Amino acid sequence: MPNSWSNGRYTLIADEVLDLLRRDLRRQDIFEDPQKVTFTFGDNAIFVDDESYFSASSRAILKSSFFLGFLAAATKENFFRHPRFCMIDTHENMGVEAIRSQNFQLQALRISRESKVEHQIIYATAMIEAELEDEAYTVGAFSTNDERTIGIKM
Repeated sequence: MPNSWSNGRYTLIADEVLDLLRRDLRRQDIFEDPQKVTFTFGDNAIFVDDESYFSASSRAILKSSFFLGFLAAATKENFFRHPRFCMIDTHENMGVEAIRSQNFQLQALRISRESKVEHQIIYATAMIEAELEDEAYTVGAFSTNDERTIGIKM
């Protein structure tokens, strides 16, 4: 438990992370019904039921759940001094399968829709969930090897 950080803020974030992990696809046993999430900023560590060793893809989901859970808590309580902004760009690099990444994208959409305050979530992916393939949620062109999104001329 953090020494100088409000237990209320800590608990709100942990509860949001627990909810996100429970909504993950069944890929990591401990994420199916976790009882507690603990974290320390100083050690840059997150534990689920006192465990911290997971596959690369589950670590990506856990880390992303922490960032998104922090944002969700900050959108619900005005005493947070955290920007209501979250950027996630790790799933493809960490081997998260498309369907699991898309499930997480839907969780980000759910949290965004539930928010009653202005916020921004940036989720960089080439594995976009079909429901999000809409101008209301996407910005810019889809990048391919033939059609790059950044128009650099070689």
